[in-house]
Amino acid sequence: MACVSLRGSVGSLATQEKFCLRFESALSTVLPEDLSQLLGTAFGLHKAGKLPQAKEIYEQILSQNPTHADALHFLGVLAQQTGRPRDAAALIRKAIASKPQVASYHNNLGKALEEEGGLEAALASYREAARLEADDADTRFNVGVVLQKLGRLGDAEASYRDVLSARPNDAECHYNLANVLRDQGRLEQAVVAYRESLRLRPDLAHGHNNLGNVLHRLGRLKEAMQAHRQALALRPDEPRSHLNLGNDLRELGQPEVAREHYERALQLNPNFAEAHQNLGKIFISLANFDRAAEAFRQALRLQPDYSDARNGLVSVFRLLEPTHYKRTLEEELKQCFAAAEVNHEYLARIAANQLKHKHSVHTRLQPPGRDNRTLMEDIAADDLLVALLTKTINVDSELELLLTDMRQWLFFDFLDAATISESRVELLAALALQGFNNEYVFNTNADEDQAVARLKSECEQKRNYMVPQEPEKNLLLLALYQPLYRLTCAQELAAAGVEAWSTPLRPLIQRTLIEPLEERRIKQAIESLGALDDPTSQVVRAQYEENPYPRWLDPSGYRQVSLRASLRRLLPHFTPPDFVDGPTRVLVAGCGTGQVPITIALTRTDAKIVALDLSRGSLAYSARMARKLGVNNIRFIHGDILQLPRLHEQFHVIECTGVLHHMDDPLQGWRTLTGCLIPGGLMMIALYSERARSVIVTAREVIRQRGLAPVSKDIKTFRHAVLTGKSELRELLKSEDFYTLSACRDLLFHVKEHRFTLPQIRNALDELRLTFIGFDLPTPQMKQRYRDLFPEDSRMIDLTTWEKFEHLHPLAFVGMYVFWCQKADTS
Repeated sequence: MACVSLRGSVGSLATQEKFCLRFESALSTVLPEDLSQLLGTAFGLHKAGKLPQAKEIYEQILSQNPTHADALHFLGVLAQQTGRPRDAAALIRKAIASKPQVASYHNNLGKALEEEGGLEAALASYREAARLEADDADTRFNVGVVLQKLGRLGDAEASYRDVLSARPNDAECHYNLANVLRDQGRLEQAVVAYRESLRLRPDLAHGHNNLGNVLHRLGRLKEAMQAHRQALALRPDEPRSHLNLGNDLRELGQPEVAREHYERALQLNPNFAEAHQNLGKIFISLANFDRAAEAFRQALRLQPDYSDARNGLVSVFRLLEPTHYKRTLEEELKQCFAAAEVNHEYLARIAANQLKHKHSVHTRLQPPGRDNRTLMEDIAADDLLVALLTKTINVDSELELLLTDMRQWLFFDFLDAATISESRVELLAALALQGFNNEYVFNTNADEDQAVARLKSECEQKRNYMVPQEPEKNLLLLALYQPLYRLTCAQELAAAGVEAWSTPLRPLIQRTLIEPLEERRIKQAIESLGALDDPTSQVVRAQYEENPYPRWLDPSGYRQVSLRASLRRLLPHFTPPDFVDGPTRVLVAGCGTGQVPITIALTRTDAKIVALDLSRGSLAYSARMARKLGVNNIRFIHGDILQLPRLHEQFHVIECTGVLHHMDDPLQGWRTLTGCLIPGGLMMIALYSERARSVIVTAREVIRQRGLAPVSKDIKTFRHAVLTGKSELRELLKSEDFYTLSACRDLLFHVKEHRFTLPQIRNALDELRLTFIGFDLPTPQMKQRYRDLFPEDSRMIDLTTWEKFEHLHPLAFVGMYVFWCQKADTS
């Protein structure tokens, strides 16, 4: 019988279709001699590639014998070869109707159905062919291809391994098996399969390319680079190979060489969106932000829904400070605010910048008062302002003063009014959401305080707000200054449900009433390690119960990535231990409001996470956000780091960022964490820099001299003095932590703060028998600057050299020292 095996592989251009047309075994033994000769002639033409002539003769045979199975079959194959899979399927089905026991007919019908998109039907045809001819490895290969396309990776793997048991030197089958293993996340096994495929077929360019991609994901960047160079040696004009090699070089700290490959990829394919996107990353690392933005824009022009390019553009926006208003930039910002996958907080500063330039805030802003009404009328009608207020925390000092003034103006304008216009309701709701986002950090005067107190009393006395004629005006005005969940009637208001409220107020009701009340319920059920014994821990806990920290609204841009890959990308010189390839036990010590453990849970779904914190309020916020995001692999525990031995657990990874320096004895806390880490385990620590926090030290001294307490009124008073003053403390305005109540308290009014130098950190690491692995640096530019200054420290792990770097750049670690270390392996 004729065997026409149409082999293919998912995601590969390397595997070509193979046609095996065996004429002798295909002919019916009862053919008339003239038809037999005609079929032989047609077959010869077919095999020689003279398809029109072959087609004409097949049709001549069928005109004499319409049910001639072999002619129908070969004509179907010809239709398949000329891009007509539907016609091919119809012809081959007629052949099967005449001769149902021919395996090759079913096999080629499967191929036609596969190309037509009918994968389940194709699978049935391939399996029937395999039943009829059990020793045909090509058919079993095709079964594997369709299973792979259907996403049934386990079954596809079994089919490919079945083929390899009969044909162990089948390079294409090893290649497809490698693709399946890769897609299952079994990257190390995929490497083995790719290497075996390439041993048998060294000229398989896509094999080298895919091998390099998997090695890149594993963080084995130098090996990945070798594989991608081999792919380019075989196919030097392949754009994706240039892109992949550029990715390796970029992460190996060679941005200029990487740039050459991205630009070469774009020369070969100007519409290559991914190359534009990655070129944007290179320009960020080279601090060329305008060109970076243009590269991301080009990627989005080619592919408007390209989330990585959108996130890249947003990351550039966070770094830009335009000197004038641009209409096109405003439109881009609105598009970014409308996108769910980006971190909207990154847009806060540049959105404020454009609003100020557009409305001439710089030249017209006066001290708080009624003189700015025209300005406020103009900016109040701006859609960009509403997006900023509802989706971010404002971090611009000038805009804050204007918003503070605007809030007061709107509050008193509508306090005695019967109703509020619909357009003003939307603006008031947005201002109220901003107030909740920043924990009502804006300053108030005595008139506002008195009026708000009276309004709150009225709201608590009048409990029925569901009357259509009363659009919840008083509650809306009160929400400008206070969260609704603190009302004594909060439970009654919430019981009506969000849908009972007018549409503009629903987001406000959800965020300031429903969600905080949900956190109250969660708070009582959180697991605890018992009462806190340490006096310092007790006062720190009290601070974070009053002001859970940090404030965050929604996650964005998370994608699953293995721990090995993330470590190798961050620290290319470091070889992660074997345990990172399996499920890991992770401790987040001092998790605050849960952003860190939830990020880990979203990016590494195989991790089992314990999130520990002193504050039940912070943990309740964490747990609510975890539920909202469908995260279920975090165990939230209330307790102190010093109580961790009560857990009787050992962890593969411990993350403790910004916590130890608030303990009475940071080294004792660090020692306790080390005791909970397995031998060879990994730890990420973040500590304040003595040198970088000089302005914070000055501010804390001013606060002490003025006798200010860590309470809302005093925090607002101090902030207002900084906002309107001209002292050196205005440096504080550059810190995003200045713009929420909890973050400002954490930054300037914390009850306990230690600061460190790099020699102190080095001594602590030595004492605890921890090996320094490397810093998690805030920007790629900082990494490149260090490499340029100290090329001899290629691994970037010499703390003595880093101390020299910090001396040259005192604000380098203004955020914190964030670094990874490893416990000695005693096995």
